[in-house]
Amino acid sequence: TSLNSYITANANTTQPSSNTTFASGEKLLSGRYESLDYECDESEIAHMEEKRLGYQHTRRLVVLKWFIMLLIGISTGLTAVFVDYTVKKLTKFKFSYVQNKLDYCLAEHCLFQPYLAWIGINMGMVLVAGFLILWEPVARGSGIPQVKCYLNGVAVPHVLRLKALVAKVLGVIFAVSGGLAVGKEGPMIHSGAIIAGGISQGKSSSLKIDLHIFKYFRTDKHKRDFVAAGAAAGVAAAFGAPVGGVLFALEEGASFFNQQLTWFI
Repeated sequence: TSLNSYITANANTTQPSSNTTFASGEKLLSGRYESLDYECDESEIAHMEEKRLGYQHTRRLVVLKWFIMLLIGISTGLTAVFVDYTVKKLTKFKFSYVQNKLDYCLAEHCLFQPYLAWIGINMGMVLVAGFLILWEPVARGSGIPQVKCYLNGVAVPHVLRLKALVAKVLGVIFAVSGGLAVGKEGPMIHSGAIIAGGISQGKSSSLKIDLHIFKYFRTDKHKRDFVAAGAAAGVAAAFGAPVGGVLFALEEGASFFNQQLTWFI
């Protein structure tokens, strides 16, 4: 009884230190993330399986990998074209509408109307971009830090989901059209990484669709290589610099790079 009383008294009087609370908060935050398995399987069983499948199987995988890389490049390029085209159309609509208002109000002495129209259109577009970030928070910012984390082995939740791609693409369209001091370069890198991650796996977690293709590449190691290629394609599409995309993936993105991956990208 005396021992229980002593423990109860100490529990009631002792307050946790700020360091303990901070450490608990850090653990809670770090618990949201997991590491990815990028290790190569060099076991005897793996070598026996490769020997059983033979050279032709390996050759087919290389051809299939080239085909997936082609799809990633085309899809990322089309996404960049869509972003550019839509931004130009929305910006043209905004300037044309305000210009028509201005021409009308110069004669009618209502110059406050084009001013309000300019503010209203920009605010509306920016609000749409803001709501998209509320819908999918991982799409905020450029997305480059998240992609670099993934390429270096950190499994950031939802970073390669289709939902993030939709929010990223539409968000950058409305943010740029709304006059914010932002660009499409960083978001295109993130978009390319998402496109690569989706195509290479042949399935979508957001849409609950599984095409039952490319199953051999459904490992963290293979997916990392495709995501690196997607990030490079995003750089190439945003800046019109294919070699720059390779250098970005080599110097800034992936912590692992080999000669074969360089040729693929």
